[in-house]
Amino acid sequence: MIQLKENMMFSSKRFIFLTFSDIAIKASVIDVALKKPKIIFTDQKTLPEGVVFDEKIADFVRFKEEVRSFLLRNKSNLRTRRIIFGLNEQEVFFHKIDLTDGSESKPEAISTFLNTRLPFTIQEACVRYLQKVKYSTAIISTKFLLLQDLASIFESTGFKLVSLSPIPLACLNLLNKEIEPYLFVLIEDQSLQFALVVNQTIVFSASLKLIKTLESSKSLIVKTIKNMVEFEYANHKKEHLSLRNVFVIGNEAEIIKIYLSEENLKVETIDLLKQFTAEDTSDLVNYIKNLFLSFGFDNELNFVGKKFTSGIEEVSKLKMRTINFGLLVKVAAIFVGIFLVIFAFGFIRQNLPARNQIKKSVATVSPKIEKPVSTKSVSTTAVEKKVVEPPIKPPVAVINKQDYIIEVLNGTGTKGLAGQTKDFLTSKGYNVTTVGNAPSAIYEQTVIQYKVSKEAVLTDLTSTLAERYSVIRGDQLSENDRFDIIIIVGRK
Repeated sequence: MIQLKENMMFSSKRFIFLTFSDIAIKASVIDVALKKPKIIFTDQKTLPEGVVFDEKIADFVRFKEEVRSFLLRNKSNLRTRRIIFGLNEQEVFFHKIDLTDGSESKPEAISTFLNTRLPFTIQEACVRYLQKVKYSTAIISTKFLLLQDLASIFESTGFKLVSLSPIPLACLNLLNKEIEPYLFVLIEDQSLQFALVVNQTIVFSASLKLIKTLESSKSLIVKTIKNMVEFEYANHKKEHLSLRNVFVIGNEAEIIKIYLSEENLKVETIDLLKQFTAEDTSDLVNYIKNLFLSFGFDNELNFVGKKFTSGIEEVSKLKMRTINFGLLVKVAAIFVGIFLVIFAFGFIRQNLPARNQIKKSVATVSPKIEKPVSTKSVSTTAVEKKVVEPPIKPPVAVINKQDYIIEVLNGTGTKGLAGQTKDFLTSKGYNVTTVGNAPSAIYEQTVIQYKVSKEAVLTDLTSTLAERYSVIRGDQLSENDRFDIIIIVGRK
């Protein structure tokens, strides 16, 4: 029988665990501050076809609208505002590097290592690394613009994004390191996610989208897993590793176990539902990724923070710096508060008799009237010393609204909305050249897409549109695009 790790205890009890697939967005509210976590609430929303493809976000503007409307629809039921957002394997890249005490710094060595391994440039990447065991460093990386875009979803909905957590990392918290090395398999919505773990580090991850049913895909599944075992562990011969352990989670885990047991692998299925209690136990098997994520969101290697930027950063140093700074501020504030209270109390006690005496004698003392001093007798040097020059404000750039070519699209089913918005913007001085319908009529909020070179007008344009609509910024346009700005009008 598998010995799972006990889930950790947290001061913040409840979180919303949000995951997505090609088929749906799924949310689960889980109280993780218990020895046996409790599932409070679950719900899902079917995604329109093409929004997510092969577990990867294909249409971010529509994805953002779907997530926002889903959260707002359930706002009263969720009972918390803290969100852990799960990143699918396709959005994150896992690597392991052996760093010695050479002259090259860790960031430089990691940059060189990743330069030929990522499908985007290192300048576009957000990279986190952490030394797990001696010389062995775990690395996760993704596009920093993706992290920024995902974080922007929650800015106007009243929810707090706690972390963006790569889903495969949860297996590191779920299983004990004594059973390493192992291959982890997660099944949900006709998709299989894999993670190979060596020395507390995911050295490889992959996914497999099934076109046919699981029963009809036996040869494909077995071939995929055998190739992983043979190829990946051939790279770890020097560590004398022999992969025999495979752990499977999902509603069809037993089928996978049968397939792999025939290949001389030691396969165990994990009934994750036994690790939880629930107010409503119906259909929980469809929320396996959410439950799985709840075991690993606190992993040190997650992407955490309100703003994400490109760069290579060591997790432990960042965490230490954040904790020390926050602790320093809190301690300093407490001591300053205590000092001010003591000082004020002592000052009042010391001066109260003197102030009473002054009040008694003030009526008998004639006020001393001084002659006004002529301003001519005051030296100009002294005046100059006392005068504080106001700061010089930089000149405000003049924006010509006619310089921007704008297209307005109707993102709702309301006829004539794009034309009405064009008339409104034209009356405000903007140059709207084209109107039409958006690819879909699902937009709740009005979305502004723009070229980076034309960003100067966004503040004024957003303020203008806000007179009528709830406005958010969408994807950036290519500099070769016909329009400088595209406005998709929503229902609000």
